[in-house]
Amino acid sequence: EDELRSAIENTIGKTNPLGGTIDTLLLQPYVRGTEYVVNVASRNGTHMVTDAWMSQKKCSGSLILYQREDLVRSSSDVQGVVNYVKQTLDALGIRNGPSHTEVMRTDE
Repeated sequence: EDELRSAIENTIGKTNPLGGTIDTLLLQPYVRGTEYVVNVASRNGTHMVTDAWMSQKKCSGSLILYQREDLVRSSSDVQGVVNYVKQTLDALGIRNGPSHTEVMRTDE
């Protein structure tokens, strides 16, 4: 908790790479599992997957480092994730344009 508080205090008020002041932060908990990245181009509600990736990460102290990312060919593992992403795009009403979605698949 002290490490988190210190990181927040050392970030708020600093200048970001675009010259603006950092006045808010978005925090997300670390979730263990396999991360998939699915990129999609949508037109008139039809979603075409351009590519899908699976990430391998490792923890090093308080840092989470990407070891590698593999392009995923069609498989039953990724098909469930792709279907989930398409359903999510539909639910959000995204019918046209590109999208980049990151999905964490856990054992739960």
